[in-house]
Amino acid sequence: MSRLMFLGEARLKELANIPFAGGKFDAQRLALLLLVDRLVDARQRLGVQPKQDSFGLSARELEILERLAGGDSNKAIARDLLLSPHTVKRHVANILDKLGVRSRGQAAALFRKARSA
Repeated sequence: MSRLMFLGEARLKELANIPFAGGKFDAQRLALLLLVDRLVDARQRLGVQPKQDSFGLSARELEILERLAGGDSNKAIARDLLLSPHTVKRHVANILDKLGVRSRGQAAALFRKARSA
């Protein structure tokens, strides 16, 4: 369930549009799409931005950084988070840039040091 929170609007809409045999899930599909639209509208009305942590990373970037610190490959992260490997690669590049480091190892070390403090 916790990983579902990080999927984002586009991915949730994509999941809602997956074809199912016999069309048994039409009501659930419609409910999910309506919920996503309502959440997006509410966020826009309230001017709420996606949460960021002390590193200045988005929730998704933080999740990927945690996985990097755990030693996971881009491919494993992509598979587990239902992302393309290219998307994970872009997130990793953004993380390195935001943290001002040159490698995954440096980013992971910075993350572990901050979490242990």
